[in-house]
Amino acid sequence: MSDKKNTPCWIISFLAPLFLLADAVPLLAHEKWFVSFYGGIYSDTSLIENLYFKSAIENSYINVISLGRELSVYEEKIAVEIEGQLGFHHGAQNHQEMNCAIILRWLSFPWDHYVDTSFAIGNGISYATVAPDIEIENAVNGNTNQWLYYMMVEWAFTALSQWEFFWRIHHRSGIYGLMADDDAGSNFIGFGIRFRY
Repeated sequence: MSDKKNTPCWIISFLAPLFLLADAVPLLAHEKWFVSFYGGIYSDTSLIENLYFKSAIENSYINVISLGRELSVYEEKIAVEIEGQLGFHHGAQNHQEMNCAIILRWLSFPWDHYVDTSFAIGNGISYATVAPDIEIENAVNGNTNQWLYYMMVEWAFTALSQWEFFWRIHHRSGIYGLMADDDAGSNFIGFGIRFRY
């Protein structure tokens, strides 16, 4: 059976436990769901370089839709969130990607009364329906895995009470040879919109 035929089953089996877990914690103080959409372009530079906005853009793209939930907030400064993503690659690559992440979001900045801002870092796991071509090219020995470590870094800005715009680094990594060859991974720079409810 082809990867395309198996994809819906992978989506259900990968993301369903995430939201069963979220639904099992109704006693937490905050129960805010959110839906996000973002588009990204591949950057052939390291994660650190991208944090400094040093990107080398190439012809590979990703579109991601995600569903998440705010689990708790500490002193109105730090939020803990859980997020599941479904990504579609096109351009130099043509496959799907599913990610699950726990996110820590810093909510308090001195300029929030002008522009409500948050900064987030998320860590989790990523599954690609095929071994991504770009990662194979980047890997020292030409080997990557469908399962890799996932990380995101994000700046978000509230436009209206429930709407946010954000800039995100979408990062898959072999963790320096722990999950795949050294340099097996990829970075996408994305811009998106989020609705909280």
